[in-house]
Amino acid sequence: MEERFVDVAILGSGTAGLNAMGQVRRAGKSFILINGGEPGTTCARVGCMPSKALIQVAEDYHKRTHLGRYGVDGHQDLTLDVPQALEHVRHIRDILVDRVLSNSTDGMAPAIFIQDYARLLEPTLIDVGGQRIRAGAVVIATGSRPLVPAAWQGFGDRLITSDDIFELETLPASLAVIGLGTIGLELGQSLRRLGVGTGWPYRRLPRRALLPSGRTGFGSAIALALTRGRPANIKYPFDDKSLFRHWRKPRQVLSALMVP
Repeated sequence: MEERFVDVAILGSGTAGLNAMGQVRRAGKSFILINGGEPGTTCARVGCMPSKALIQVAEDYHKRTHLGRYGVDGHQDLTLDVPQALEHVRHIRDILVDRVLSNSTDGMAPAIFIQDYARLLEPTLIDVGGQRIRAGAVVIATGSRPLVPAAWQGFGDRLITSDDIFELETLPASLAVIGLGTIGLELGQSLRRLGVGTGWPYRRLPRRALLPSGRTGFGSAIALALTRGRPANIKYPFDDKSLFRHWRKPRQVLSALMVP
């Protein structure tokens, strides 16, 4: 098969890939941008942009709890149409994704933007879309996804990742949030303000905990499962029933763990 040569091949058209493309363009180098799956950035599709829309809805609804201080009557009777609120969040998300695409990959020629999954045959040889591309350098910017450990598979459809949360048609009655980073905290607070019973299983860990990805941190070190509605602890990498001392029967679990 004939090989095509470019100075730089960029795998992934998210934030990092688009930034790399901008740098390559400014340097006057030839390039090709390759993206498998939905185009657009993590921030626009499942990250900071839709989360801010959810935060705003939750904050506005939460204001009913203290409108009486300003002399506003009737605030106690305000209700929330949850499906409509979630549809609004998706609508805002879609607008933002369209803006990102219109300012980046929309209009790019197929010769320099290939929407397909790539395979590295050699360190600088790529097989994609029925063609082979030889690059002087390869930038791998394929992004990240939530990690669902094998021990959590027993949750089935009761486990929601931070990628899934914006696709929900309605909200569960209660939710256990696993991962106390920015994603877990902001989504957990918003869901609580929208009426979801929210809890964070917690235990103080050593400063360094061995995680599956080799990283360190708190949330990723926790694994749990529900058996007939009751919490069952799994050694991953420890077993401590105190995790559920204050949180007994979550209906669903949100995994807010982001790893490559």
